[in-house]
Amino acid sequence: MMTPYEKLGDLVDRHPSNLDRVGHRAILLILPNFDKSTSRVIGATATDAYLNIENYSLLISALREVIEEQWECQLLLESDKYFSNIKAENIRMHLEQADAYIAEVTDADPDVMYLLGAANFFQSHCPCIILTQTQNTLPRSLLGRQFISYECSYQQELVHYLEEELSKNIHFIQTAKTSVREHFISISRLQKIVPLQFNSKTWRELQNTYPTREAWQNATVNKVASIVDQHMDIAEIILKRIHQWLEM
Repeated sequence: MMTPYEKLGDLVDRHPSNLDRVGHRAILLILPNFDKSTSRVIGATATDAYLNIENYSLLISALREVIEEQWECQLLLESDKYFSNIKAENIRMHLEQADAYIAEVTDADPDVMYLLGAANFFQSHCPCIILTQTQNTLPRSLLGRQFISYECSYQQELVHYLEEELSKNIHFIQTAKTSVREHFISISRLQKIVPLQFNSKTWRELQNTYPTREAWQNATVNKVASIVDQHMDIAEIILKRIHQWLEM
């Protein structure tokens, strides 16, 4: 008898473009939109409960470890990049850029539910994972869906747990690890490979220009130098370090 995850895996064959397209795989993490200074959901009423930002920070860090460092895919957050000043357009661009979704629904946040509905309707061929710390307050429309229940206690335990649970979803893992994809290099990994001091803008531009192992194989000294203020010697050092790492 087939498991629910195996049934989901069959959907991959109906949408081969997810597996065949070039480039690295991006996974959008859908979280409540909250004010970092107060831990309060933006747009919430005065009586609404406040979010535990530390829990979300641990979750984000754990997912980055699994998705970016272990799987070499990109974890997208709406706050990471703005495609448009119009919120609806910005959301649409994020949804279209992603190959898969992870939605955190513990607080049944309206914005999360809106994005989850949009992803399921407009991008139904993309796998979607639902995370929750409790199922007691979930809307009826989500009842019966498969969830990954988790606790935010220790990050390394959470990393191991999430990697194990996410890997059980055949559709999700086939999309993330398809053999034709390129392999994403995060900024944190880039900083370990190239231990030089740059500002965050320079690191971001380097990573945006060469987001994958495959992209760095075609990098040129002149292009890298243009990103690091025309320092040819530094550009040569960067490429030497990257190539040494690629050959390991």
